[in-house]
Amino acid sequence: MSLIKYIGRLRQMHDLIRRGSTGDSVEFAEKIGLNRAMLLRNLGEMKELGARIKYSKLRRTYYYEEEFYFYIGGKRDRDLDDISGMSRRRH
Repeated sequence: MSLIKYIGRLRQMHDLIRRGSTGDSVEFAEKIGLNRAMLLRNLGEMKELGARIKYSKLRRTYYYEEEFYFYIGGKRDRDLDDISGMSRRRH
């Protein structure tokens, strides 16, 4: 898979999680065109970037436990390309 497709998938996942409209893991995987195992792997990778992702049985959706920003930075000055996540604790 190309890097561009992968980043697009993570952005799509981020948007669905942020909006609270993922459904359960099977529905979430279907929405983004993956099997459940690959979805869970990608969620794990997002967690490695700092996303505190939880699942609500009551609301039937994945959600961020704390605010999370997913961004991709390009080259600025002499900085290297950066793909990262950032969370911010709510007070």
